[in-house]
Amino acid sequence: MLLGVRPNEEYAQTDFTLEAGDRLLVYTDGLVERRGESLDEGLERLRSAVRNWDPEPLCGRLMDDLVGGHIPSDDIALLVLRVSPAPPKAVGRRRTPVAADSTSVVRSDLFSCDPSSVAAARRFVGECVGRFGLQSLPDVQLMVSELATNAVVHARSSFDVTVETLPDDRVRVEVRDSGPGTPQMLDDGPIAVKGRGLRIVSLLAECWGVQDRPGGAGTSTWFTLKA
Repeated sequence: MLLGVRPNEEYAQTDFTLEAGDRLLVYTDGLVERRGESLDEGLERLRSAVRNWDPEPLCGRLMDDLVGGHIPSDDIALLVLRVSPAPPKAVGRRRTPVAADSTSVVRSDLFSCDPSSVAAARRFVGECVGRFGLQSLPDVQLMVSELATNAVVHARSSFDVTVETLPDDRVRVEVRDSGPGTPQMLDDGPIAVKGRGLRIVSLLAECWGVQDRPGGAGTSTWFTLKA
């Protein structure tokens, strides 16, 4: 009998498909649970620490970030699995290899709720879009700067930044915070000194949007641009 499985119990089942290169994290609750805090906080801490790395260094990073010097009150087990592409079937002639998926995602560490984090977010985006070959770097940094400022000044929250390349030569950038409320585009005239952040995004971005994060834990603001 499998460890922890009772033979007469009914268990919920969910099916999903993993593609080549995907990673699956399997862990016990001791990795994310802390006495005196909600489970959502532990799950968010795990999500922020995950990187698109090989399993062994990723396990090391997660244990350092989530456990570190903390003495856990429960046992911890962590397993990271990476899906490898299926080997090509042997045929009587040489086959042309299929090009790998060019989609790539890079997510920042969690930036603190501090004005200095706005500049740090700009630097992070500069490193990412240089790698992705995005031509409109100044526009991207300006938009991320505005959205990061919204997170620090208005949401009064820590935040992270995600840069993702899309299949049709576009780049999607997302800034997520965990504060209350949803940013609004204000129209206070040409002499307004605030409320211009989303208006700047709307003018420079190919497409953009604002939505509440699942569970009401903050806001996600995103935009896309041609690479």
